[in-house]
Amino acid sequence: MANKSVRMAELKKNFMKHHEEGKTIKEIAELYNVSKRHIYTSLQDIAELTNLTIAAIEKLQAEG
Repeated sequence: MANKSVRMAELKKNFMKHHEEGKTIKEIAELYNVSKRHIYTSLQDIAELTNLTIAAIEKLQAEG
């Protein structure tokens, strides 16, 4: 399996696709073999890559 930085780069690139497919943050974390916490700390980066708003980030955090 690729190292964590490579997995996180792929996760960030594909996060919204997975989310739109109905996957939870937990399921996405398992898919990329990272912790949910690691995703939460990366939400700002994900938002910048996908042009999400602060409100959308807060909604994702609430969905847990």
